[in-house]
Amino acid sequence: MHARRAFGIAATLGLCAGLVEGAALLSLQQAELLGWRIARVPVWTEIVIISPLVTAAVFLAVAACVIAIAPATKRVAASLTADVVVLAVCGFLMWFDWLTLLGRLRVYAVVPLSLGLASVMVRWYRRDAPAAPAWVRRGLPLLVAATILVAAGTYGRTWINERTALGRLPTAAAGSPNVLIVVLDTVRADHVSSYGYARPTTPFIDRLGTEGAVFDNAYSTSSWTLPAHGSLLTGLLPHEHGATTAKLDGTHPMLSEALLARGYRTAAFSANIDWFTRRHGFGRGFIRFGDFFQSFGDMAGRTIFGRMFDEFAAERLHVTPLRPRVLAADINRAAIQWVDGSASSAPFFLVLNYFDAHGPFEPPQPWRRKFSSIPNPGGLIREGTLRQRPHLTAAQLQGEIDAYDGGIAYLDRQVETLMGDLERRGAGNNTAVIIVSDHGEGFGEHGLFTHRDALYRELIRVPLIVRWPGHVPGHARFSPPVSIADIPATVIDLVKGSPTAGMPGQSLAFAWTSPAAATASIRYPVQELARMPFDEFNWVPAFKGAMRSVTTPAWHYIEHDTLGAELFDLERDPQELSNAIGLPGNAPIARQLADYLRGKSSRRAE
Repeated sequence: MHARRAFGIAATLGLCAGLVEGAALLSLQQAELLGWRIARVPVWTEIVIISPLVTAAVFLAVAACVIAIAPATKRVAASLTADVVVLAVCGFLMWFDWLTLLGRLRVYAVVPLSLGLASVMVRWYRRDAPAAPAWVRRGLPLLVAATILVAAGTYGRTWINERTALGRLPTAAAGSPNVLIVVLDTVRADHVSSYGYARPTTPFIDRLGTEGAVFDNAYSTSSWTLPAHGSLLTGLLPHEHGATTAKLDGTHPMLSEALLARGYRTAAFSANIDWFTRRHGFGRGFIRFGDFFQSFGDMAGRTIFGRMFDEFAAERLHVTPLRPRVLAADINRAAIQWVDGSASSAPFFLVLNYFDAHGPFEPPQPWRRKFSSIPNPGGLIREGTLRQRPHLTAAQLQGEIDAYDGGIAYLDRQVETLMGDLERRGAGNNTAVIIVSDHGEGFGEHGLFTHRDALYRELIRVPLIVRWPGHVPGHARFSPPVSIADIPATVIDLVKGSPTAGMPGQSLAFAWTSPAAATASIRYPVQELARMPFDEFNWVPAFKGAMRSVTTPAWHYIEHDTLGAELFDLERDPQELSNAIGLPGNAPIARQLADYLRGKSSRRAE
């Protein structure tokens, strides 16, 4: 009797706690009232069904453990029946869950408050012992029904919305190609073999480059994911589209919206499940956006208890976190399933984010050890190690680079797999493919690691390849600097729309149509980086102030709010080791580039 009642209490409290948690996470996130620790793991509407299921599973596991040790508790105190113990433990967990939601109370305040509220529940239960089980008998079926209704409403609405959007697509223009943008998150250009890297990291991508146009000096608009993806899909600089530290401001058209209006079925699948997400404003114009809940672990890891396990237990215990990295193979599988299952003959627009070259550098085997003599290189540089300056030996640093290169090689294989899948479906030659990265990565250059900390060349120079057989000639290479912010205008040009129809920037088609004429009039790429607000990283330049930079064929000029300006001669100093701003004759160049930046920063007000 006590065991059955204990399981009923656990299920009731678990579903109740989870329903409240899911609704609160979603609504507080939309109102931007969550503390930063909670807000940095974003959620979407599916959380309202995932939270009650996961929390109920946790509470039922607690009940099973209590029942298993029930004989021992009876020897301690006869009054400690299984149902009372389960009510006490699950009641504590329920209140702990709710009080943690805002992320504004310290754990030393949450724990005693939760204990006190749980003790009140236990006293009530003991006082009304004969009648107390009635609330389980009445409440549990209602909570189960509510959970089923929420699930049906959440997933049913998604299915209906997708079918409706596909049914309303206008007819695309005859001959419209499919468009595929593959974002190799965190891949710097000088680690791609077709860009001169000594290691054969990207043999297949190199072959795609020979079949299309390669931009030797393509630059991101920032050194991290959020602002860079904003530019890649709007054609705007970060200060214009607004995603400098928060989500896109939603007032500017996105490439996905422009192609949706032209009859394209649109989808994005993101392995960067923290920043390239619907939560950050990237869902507009996409019929399907696969960012969250791509595995049970990812689902569980977005609940309160799942977050705590990943943050406090997984790394310390050296176990796999609940929210494992989404592999490029997972992204490919989801994308191809969508292409096959969307039941439409309309051309597709796909944006895929591959995350396997992002730190910590732990790509799947055998890629992790591909360029190393040790079995498991990399994995040392993590968020926790970056709170102070990392001190790596030469061998450890080489291990990080080896694993990073292995991750890039894994991405290359996955691009090959994806293209093979498309070719088997007859979409190989009629798909305009753009291979690009959102930013680079630092390995101790300028004393910095990772990327969101400065605007040096290793952090902003990215690979960019455009391939469309029969339309983009092969073996075309373009050396003047270009920006990833010009990709939306380029795509509109490729699909035979007006290059200026709602997408700012310039089409990069001049690289294969009239490269000589375009070189003289090309606009210099600009980069921006907002101040990093986290005190843990107070040693990096971005913590000390915002910065902007502009890159020309010969110069890279960086302007910092508090640290002054730097000027690098890219012909003599491509690694940017020496600030040339004070050298004789360089002052006019610095003034000219500073004026250029000021002109760009005032564009939004025009």
